[in-house]
Amino acid sequence: MNFTQRVNNIAIHAQNAQDIPYFLEPFMNIVALEAKNIDLALTKRFDLVPQQHNAENKRHKIVLMDHVEVEHLTTFIAQLKATMHVEKGITA
Repeated sequence: MNFTQRVNNIAIHAQNAQDIPYFLEPFMNIVALEAKNIDLALTKRFDLVPQQHNAENKRHKIVLMDHVEVEHLTTFIAQLKATMHVEKGITA
């Protein structure tokens, strides 16, 4: 699988796992997620890159590189989903 296919596969996996709006430029290695959907602790734990380094930030970016595997994204999505459920008061 080439890099573009891998990035698209990861992005599709993310979208299917959780209804979180994201943006993926097809020929780039960046997936952008709305900051309002992501707990600050998760951004630090997973080293997400902010669009802006101030209070006006609207997006966080996941930079996909050769060493970033689907398992990393799966772990991130599971923890993101858990924090969103806590905020919404959803129980399993």
